[in-house]
Amino acid sequence: MRSEEDCPTDTACFHVQQCVEKYIKAFLTLRVIDFPKVHDLKQIIAILPGDCRIPFTVEELRRLTDYATMRRRAKA
Repeated sequence: MRSEEDCPTDTACFHVQQCVEKYIKAFLTLRVIDFPKVHDLKQIIAILPGDCRIPFTVEELRRLTDYATMRRRAKA
């Protein structure tokens, strides 16, 4: 994707959030760890075992989570 004036960055960020969310949930599933049905990345990452950490800042997680929830609100 090229970064042009009409580039749908909100759509790209939504898909990045979805990718991160699904990746973490797949990992938790692989480890047989239950997780809530939420889109809050900070909440999901908090469930990861101590030996598994994802190098995102709290601000990055919040911003990505915002894209997931904004997109859903827009469709409602």
